[in-house]
Amino acid sequence: MTTLVRDMVKSYLDKRRETAFKNNKPGRGWMRGFLARHKDKIVIRKPTNIRRCRAAVSPDEIKAYFVNLEKELCDVPPSRIFNCDETAMRDDPGSEQCVFKKGVRYAEQVRDHSKTCFSVMFCCRADGVLLPTMTVYKSQSGHFYASWAAGGPPGSVFTANKGGWFNMAEFETFFEKVFLVHLEKENIPKSDIKVLMMDNLAAHISPHVMSLSVEHNIR
Repeated sequence: MTTLVRDMVKSYLDKRRETAFKNNKPGRGWMRGFLARHKDKIVIRKPTNIRRCRAAVSPDEIKAYFVNLEKELCDVPPSRIFNCDETAMRDDPGSEQCVFKKGVRYAEQVRDHSKTCFSVMFCCRADGVLLPTMTVYKSQSGHFYASWAAGGPPGSVFTANKGGWFNMAEFETFFEKVFLVHLEKENIPKSDIKVLMMDNLAAHISPHVMSLSVEHNIR
C-alpha cells in the first residue's frame, strides 16, 4: 500500500518540480509520517467494487429520482414502505487499500467483477421490520434440494437455478411467496397504498408483478 502511495506522490512531483527525494520518490518513513500527520483527514480503506453502468449515473438523474420518490411517499406511513435488494455471496475479487478523505463511509472503485455461488434477497419496512429472506442457490442441474434449506430462518424461501442469481422467475417467487405473504400475515388491506423500492434490474419488471402490484395497490 505504501509503495502505491509513494508512486502517486512521485508521479505528482515529476509533473511539477524537483524535490530532495531521490528521483522525486519519498521513502517509507516519509509515507508513515505523512499518514500520521493527516490521520484526521485521510484514512486507509479497501474500496467496494461497483459496475461501470452504476458509476455512470449523473447527479441530475439522482435528483430526479428523489423528486419522484417524495411524491410517491407522500402520506404513506413507514409500515407501508418497503425496500428490497438482493446481494450475491461470491468469491472476493480482491482490492488494494487506497487513501480516502476522512469520513468517507462508502469507498468504491469502478471495476468489472463476477457474481457466483448464490444470492440472497433482503427486504425490510421503513419502521424496521424485516421480512423473511429468499435465497437462490447455484445448481449445475438447475434443481433445488430440500437439504439445502435445512436450518434456514423461519418463513424463508429457497430455490435454485444454473446461475445462482435472481432472474424474473425468482423475483416473481419472492414477490408472491415473501412480499405478498407478509402483507397478508400483517393484515395490511389491499386498499392501503404500499411502496416497494428496488433497483431497476430487468428481472424486477414483469407483466405478472405489475398486475399483482395494481391488484394490491403497490407503487
